[in-house]
Amino acid sequence: MIGKVSAGSSKCGTILVDTHTLKKQLTEMPRQVIESIRHNVTQTMEQETKTLREELGKTSEILDQLPTSLNTYVEQVNTLKYIDHKREDFDAKFATINRLNEQCKQDNIKVSVNLAMAIDDVKVLYETLPKLQKTSAEQLAQNKETMERIMNSSSGVLSKKIKAFEKKYVETYL
Repeated sequence: MIGKVSAGSSKCGTILVDTHTLKKQLTEMPRQVIESIRHNVTQTMEQETKTLREELGKTSEILDQLPTSLNTYVEQVNTLKYIDHKREDFDAKFATINRLNEQCKQDNIKVSVNLAMAIDDVKVLYETLPKLQKTSAEQLAQNKETMERIMNSSSGVLSKKIKAFEKKYVETYL
């Protein structure tokens, strides 16, 4: 249809219509729309990949540690709960990234090298997460008794400090 528009000017009665500019704009418009769609697809994929990579990277880093200290133990317990809570969100983001990546391949949309590497990183983190969860849960179970003793001991020490402070306060101010 755009091809039917003449590239010059047309006279319509006493009015001279410059169709060259119109034809140029009509020819350019589909290219701009396609470019905008390509940009939005890659932008969305970049954002989803960045977010999921950060979340999975942090959780993997925490779960990859040996729970030898009370802080690490508690952090891992909370991280396992967090993963259970966010699992559907992780799955949805991962599916979105894969769907957009497939769309890029089908539509010949070029994905930057950095984005392709980030997507590969996310795939590795996502695929290794269940094994990491299982390993971490097993290690936590093995160290549970030790950590409970440490917590009870810390609680006892804290109770003694509070009582000593209370006694000193009562003696000094009352």
